[in-house]
Amino acid sequence: LQQNRQLLPGRQKIICCSDIIESYFGKYKMQAGQNITQQCLRILNYGKVQDESEIKAAMEQVKIVDLNRWSEENLPLSTKAQRRRLFKNTG
Repeated sequence: LQQNRQLLPGRQKIICCSDIIESYFGKYKMQAGQNITQQCLRILNYGKVQDESEIKAAMEQVKIVDLNRWSEENLPLSTKAQRRRLFKNTG
């Protein structure tokens, strides 16, 4: 909370409610299933309306290679990916 407060100079109060957080994670779980996936990056956009220029700028700034590297470093393998890796050389 202190880190977020530093990002908002001049604000006395930061409005936050656990209902909002629970709602966002509920949406995330519905989309991602039981595993943490790259979908976790979408959580920041759940409460935000973005226009086309913001989306275009984001897509131009971030490379797929960087997303894949971030995923490999920060996310566990999904059950499907584990199964695929395990049975890669069989059959």
